Amino acid sequence: MKFKNKKILIPFHILVFILKSQFTYTSSLNIILLVISALTLFFLSNFNIARKFIFILLISLLSILVYNYSSPLTKFKVFQAQEAIAKIIEGDVTMVPKSPRVRVLEFMISFNNLKEENIIVVLVGKGFGSYIDDNRTQYFKKFKTPLNDDDYSKEEVDSLKFKKGHGGIPYIPIKMGIFGMILFVSIFTTGLTLIRNKEFSWLAIGAPFYIVTTFSFGLKNFIFVGILVGIILALRFRNNQLIS
Repeated sequence: MKFKNKKILIPFHILVFILKSQFTYTSSLNIILLVISALTLFFLSNFNIARKFIFILLISLLSILVYNYSSPLTKFKVFQAQEAIAKIIEGDVTMVPKSPRVRVLEFMISFNNLKEENIIVVLVGKGFGSYIDDNRTQYFKKFKTPLNDDDYSKEEVDSLKFKKGHGGIPYIPIKMGIFGMILFVSIFTTGLTLIRNKEFSWLAIGAPFYIVTTFSFGLKNFIFVGILVGIILALRFRNNQLIS
């Protein structure tokens, strides 16, 4: 907040993502969410036609640059993301590549588990200690998705009760219910709408960018994500006491 030229944080985020793509990898879900973020920022911004054209040009050139210098695994994840979107649109979940398919099935199982509960659980979920249960739905079997120890622990595979999935989003229905899904979308959108304010455009790009690229396997960095969400809400509602 005290950094004078905050817009320099935007290329800093981009640089970090390029390094991550080159030396490690970024998941298919991250790629899909980043595309959604870019499209949302494009439509929410107050840019004129000329600036929007420049925005599209820069995003396109940057995407080509990042892809060319990415690791083979990142390139494979980009391919998976493209295939996943195409097959989901076609309605053929079985043909979605395995990695994104597991995440899609986690969400489907989570949502179906939620529908089996009473109205209170449907609204607020079962809490963060809950898990998804595929014993009744049998979706992994139905959609021809064999599981092994690389996907989950042996205990989870044997019991078909999965405590820790391949991302936070698929578990939102069972853990936080309908309110949780609405809250997640609202906070994410609220952060993106800050791009309308020139003073906070750096945060509109930076914070959601960080959240979508880390909202994946594991929960270790959620404390920092929570701080960013708090800053977004504080700035959005202009509560200086919250900021301080």
